[in-house]
Amino acid sequence: MKATIRTAAGLALAVTLGGCMGSNELAGTTFGGIAGGVIGNQFGDGDGKVAATALGAVVGASLGGALGRSLDEQSRAMADRATLQAVTSGSSDTYTWENPANAGGPATGQVNVTRVGSNSAGQPCREYISTVRIAGESQEAFGIACREADGSWRIVQ
Repeated sequence: MKATIRTAAGLALAVTLGGCMGSNELAGTTFGGIAGGVIGNQFGDGDGKVAATALGAVVGASLGGALGRSLDEQSRAMADRATLQAVTSGSSDTYTWENPANAGGPATGQVNVTRVGSNSAGQPCREYISTVRIAGESQEAFGIACREADGSWRIVQ
C-alpha cells in the first residue's frame, strides 16, 4: 500500500507541477492516475506489485486526462451536482446527469453511494462510485465524502 501512496502522490505532484494542461484535463489525469495506481496495486507480489501499480497509474492518468479534456464546464457542474445529491441523501439511489451538448461529445454520468459510515472523528461519511461516459467512452471514479461540522460535505478521497 505504501508503494501505491508514493506512486499516486508522485504522479499527482508531477501533473500539478506540469501546469500546461487545462483544469479539466489536469483533474482527469490526476484522479485517473490515482485510481489506476490503486487498482494496479491489487495485482502481483513484490516487485511485480510495484510494476503493476506504476502501470495502473500511467494507464489511469492517460484515460483520465482524455476524459478530462472532453468534459466541459457545464458537464462538470452537472456531475458535481449529482455527486452532492448522492452523498447528502445517503441512499443507494442512482443520481444521473446528461449533457448532449458537451463540447467533447455527448456526456452522461451517474453517481451511487456504495457505503454509509463515519470516520474516526465521528463525522458521517459516504463512499461513492461515479461513472462518466463521453462519446461512448466510460470512466469510473471512487470517492469518499464526509460532512463537516458546519454541515457542508467535503470530498476527502
